[in-house]
Amino acid sequence: MVSQNLTAAALAQSFVFQPLQSSAMATKDGPRLLTREEVHAKRTAVLECLKKTEEHKFTQRMVQHFKDEKQPLPEPVPVTPEPMKPMSKRTWEKEFYNYKCAVRFYAQLHDKMFQ
Repeated sequence: MVSQNLTAAALAQSFVFQPLQSSAMATKDGPRLLTREEVHAKRTAVLECLKKTEEHKFTQRMVQHFKDEKQPLPEPVPVTPEPMKPMSKRTWEKEFYNYKCAVRFYAQLHDKMFQ
C-alpha cells in the first residue's frame, strides 16, 4: 500500500502543466484583447468561409425557388449577422450559430427536393 502511494505521488509530480503555445492571441502574460478591427476581420473571414460552402449555395437556390414559385418559406430566411455591429463574443457566436443552422436547414431541404 505504501509503495502504491509513493508511485502515485511520484507520478503526480512528474506531470507539469504546460500552457498551450499555439494560440496566436496568447502572450506570456495571458490572452490579449483583440482590437475592434481584428474582431471585425475575424468575423468577416468566418462569414466569407461559410458563404463559399455548397450549403450556402443550396440555401440561396432554395430561397429563390420558393420566391419564384410564390410559396411561403418553411423557415425564416437566414439573416447574415453583421460583423461590424458591436456585440459581445457570446452574442456574435449565438447569431452566427443561428445563421449557420438556418443555412443547413435549407441545404438539407434542397437535398430532399432535388436529389
